[in-house]
Amino acid sequence: GDSAGFLGDTWSWNGTGWTLHSPPSSPPARSHHAMATQGAKAWLFGGGDTSGVLSDTWAWDGTSWSPMNPPTSPSARQQHAMAPLGAKIVLFGGFNGNTLADTWEWSGSTWTQRLALTPPPARFGHAMATLGSKVVLFGGTTSTTPLSDTWEWNGTAWTQRTTPVSPPAGLRVSMTTVGAEIVLFTNGETCAWDGDTWTRRRSAT
Repeated sequence: GDSAGFLGDTWSWNGTGWTLHSPPSSPPARSHHAMATQGAKAWLFGGGDTSGVLSDTWAWDGTSWSPMNPPTSPSARQQHAMAPLGAKIVLFGGFNGNTLADTWEWSGSTWTQRLALTPPPARFGHAMATLGSKVVLFGGTTSTTPLSDTWEWNGTAWTQRTTPVSPPAGLRVSMTTVGAEIVLFTNGETCAWDGDTWTRRRSAT
């Protein structure tokens, strides 16, 4: 890390242990960025450092980082979320002084903004993960209010899902796909999404 506390190290998990890598070049140290895997690579976008918010895209191939120079990119931002869908990666929202509600797709070579008719409300600190043919988005916060809503992106449109049970509202939510469900952790609770509803797996008490 640097004097401001930002870290720039790269680690990988093989199922049993962590390995620290020493690639010849790396993205500048940062925080509040987002990453998603697609094909044989992991892709990183944005975040923040001592200079402000960032708008760079990087690829990790398992041994080295490569900076990408796409002709089009989302605006600089942090606390956004990304998840793979088909052959693309979906990015939504974030914060750059304003709370954002834009949807972008990464093709492996460029970013394309998708103009959805009814996007989720602007937010940052949310989480996204893929289940089947949809990206699921949960939570985050507006500039003033923590959110506990669930949305799905099917590649062309966002749809809000209303369920009888919902995880608690939270900022900086974490979730990932495990088998046939999405597992979410927020505010000390573990919840699972099966494509239709949320189920609480563990109480905060």
